[in-house]
Amino acid sequence: MQEGPFVGPSHEDTQNKIITCAIQRVPQCLQFTSNVSESTTSTRTTCTIHKDNFKELPSQVGGLSSTKERIKLQPPYVLKPLRFHDDRWYRETAFYEAVSIVTATSTNSTPCPTELTQSYNIWIQSVFAQSTNEIKHGMTKSESVWNEIQILRRLSLFMPKYHGMFISNIHIPDESNRSSSSTISTRSYLVLQDITSGYHQPCTIDIKMGRKAFEPTASQAKQDRERKKYPLQDQYGFRIVGMRVYDPQSSNADKMGYCQYDKHFGRGLLSWSSVINAFSSYLRLDQGDGITSVQRKLISSITHQLRELKDVMRSNRSIALYASSILMAYDATVEEIEKENHDVVALKIIDFTHVWRRTGGNYDDDYIQGIDTLLSVFHRLSSD
Repeated sequence: MQEGPFVGPSHEDTQNKIITCAIQRVPQCLQFTSNVSESTTSTRTTCTIHKDNFKELPSQVGGLSSTKERIKLQPPYVLKPLRFHDDRWYRETAFYEAVSIVTATSTNSTPCPTELTQSYNIWIQSVFAQSTNEIKHGMTKSESVWNEIQILRRLSLFMPKYHGMFISNIHIPDESNRSSSSTISTRSYLVLQDITSGYHQPCTIDIKMGRKAFEPTASQAKQDRERKKYPLQDQYGFRIVGMRVYDPQSSNADKMGYCQYDKHFGRGLLSWSSVINAFSSYLRLDQGDGITSVQRKLISSITHQLRELKDVMRSNRSIALYASSILMAYDATVEEIEKENHDVVALKIIDFTHVWRRTGGNYDDDYIQGIDTLLSVFHRLSSD
């Protein structure tokens, strides 16, 4: 295993192997309704689902444009569109597949290191037609592979559940022209857990983590573009790329009672106080005279999970997550928060198109900087 992208450039046959693995995973995890039929196209299985089963995901936040919106599928799954104009779709799918391999046994159990290392090695060699070369910082090949496996297993606890790849012929209406007739298009999606499932009034925020939103090999032009988006990201270790808050009393609320904040809002947070105020708005702390017990419960849930994630990242010497996000969600329904005993905020890492293998033996301090800053933000909010 050498330093560089977790999954490097590949030939079409390698991509087909990944696609086949991902597609075969879907029928094992999803029980479709009678609207589903299956047909075979070459070596791939295509599931066709009636268009009425697809709904726009209203809690979508972040940098996706209106033409790239995630789609909600009943039962509670999210279909993330895959774009084939570059290798990002392949890199993210392959990463999810790798995590699925190492979590084939329960993440709460202790697998046999030798057996799991061998199976992971076999998967890498069979899919990528390459062996796992020894990492050059004092570890044997088996030790480096086992360390990567352990980190992937621990990271999986903070990832939305993955259910493979879905290729479908779907009737998609043109939302920009409602008078136009529906057209049939073939699209591919990652099938992921909808972390807002069961929420009545989901409030979501997408936070791009790390001091850098680009890989080490990015061109100077790419680095300059990313730094220009939010210069303070190098200091804070994150930037807000989207937020949706249930606040029906606000003059800015839409007809559903939500206030939407896009990537330009996040890029406009040019002072520490404005960052604090943004997270205060997310938790709706600006609606009363003081912090409530429910809001303290939300902050406690967030900080608890951030500390656990920080512990994982501090033990991580194998993987760097560039341009990845933390997605948080909670139900604004007070009664739902009060009756829950477990974490009342769903906190997940998303977007794995720029995962990088590290060989220097150091942890991802750029990502940890972002966690530390977030902990400072929520500590400040709980103290006010």
